[in-house]
Amino acid sequence: MISVDEAFARYRDLIRPMGPETVDISAALGRVPADDVVATVDLPPFDQSAMDGFALNAASTRGALPDAPVRIRLQGTIAAGPLDEVPRIEPGAAMRIFTGGHLPLGADAALRREWARQEDGWIFVDREIGPGHDARLRGSERTAGSVVAERGQRISAGLLAALSMAGVAELTVSRRPRVVVLTTGDEVVAPGQPLVSGQVYDANAACVRAWFSQRGYDVQPRHVADDRALLTQLLSASVDSADLVITTGGVSVGDKDYVLESSKAAGFEEVFWKVKQKPGKPLYVAQARGTVLFGLPGNPAAVFANLCTHVERALALMAGERSPGPVIRRGVMAASLRNDAVRDRWVRCRVEDDEEGRATLVALDGQGSGMLGNLAECTALAWIRPAATAMEAGTVVEWIAVG
Repeated sequence: MISVDEAFARYRDLIRPMGPETVDISAALGRVPADDVVATVDLPPFDQSAMDGFALNAASTRGALPDAPVRIRLQGTIAAGPLDEVPRIEPGAAMRIFTGGHLPLGADAALRREWARQEDGWIFVDREIGPGHDARLRGSERTAGSVVAERGQRISAGLLAALSMAGVAELTVSRRPRVVVLTTGDEVVAPGQPLVSGQVYDANAACVRAWFSQRGYDVQPRHVADDRALLTQLLSASVDSADLVITTGGVSVGDKDYVLESSKAAGFEEVFWKVKQKPGKPLYVAQARGTVLFGLPGNPAAVFANLCTHVERALALMAGERSPGPVIRRGVMAASLRNDAVRDRWVRCRVEDDEEGRATLVALDGQGSGMLGNLAECTALAWIRPAATAMEAGTVVEWIAVG
């Protein structure tokens, strides 16, 4: 049995990024570039005004004072948009310009509209400005060929906007892994069917499907009865059809827990079995020709905790993310909490802000591994390290955001 930290370290040796594929920029959200992505144009691509106002040469305002304004002749107007030809202002003249408009040739600054009085084809300026004032000069943010997104940097909405502005139409990313999900158990039936004595409704299929959906994956869990031969057949097929296999249930020591022996019969080699954590101790990880199997315990809370921690890390590594998750934050516990002397605990919590704005974690009632009612308000898993004594309120802990 290994620790959570040891398991996370093992994944770096076990899991490699998926091969590259090219996607359109419109489909790049949440993906991870396989190579650095560079700008195709300078930003801005031309000298432009940052304000509604007047384009001019800053020298034209020299000597302007509130009680002795400088008079400058208006030559025309430039709006934001395409130009057949970039106009040139005559010496000592100015042009009306709008935000984003191309500075005319001969202009090196923009004077905002409220700083000038316009009258009979002239503007009266009561202050001096310098070159570059309220102007966005070509290449001042970045130049063509400069890196916009680094290899391994997951693409957010903001980064996607930056890539689009830089003229990136498509990019090379790590392909998404193919995922197979098998939920096991004779006692499990789909919601809507009548229950007979000894049966429960299947929460795991819904949990796994929704969890992957939130990350952009479309998975369709298949329920498998406690049948050793059928499970072996499905796991054998998954070696060629999937990069990641998720099973729920069947990884403990019961007479009908077949995942370990079926996986080995299907060609999987064990990486480790059992992690010092609660919930989710019987976590089983194996691999076969590049396909990675996560055998999750069947209790729904254990499934949820392992998805948000171990599987989250595996997906980040498969995507080639430079800082694979889960993202660890820090906060304080709102109340005292019992500890486990041997195992890490994943405690379902609600995150609140205290009076000082610190993240405060409120442990929810119903922490049993078979209980899921508190997931309706669970926004975090507190990562509680092993300790022989109880944890006091106000203790700083690590936590993972969940959704």
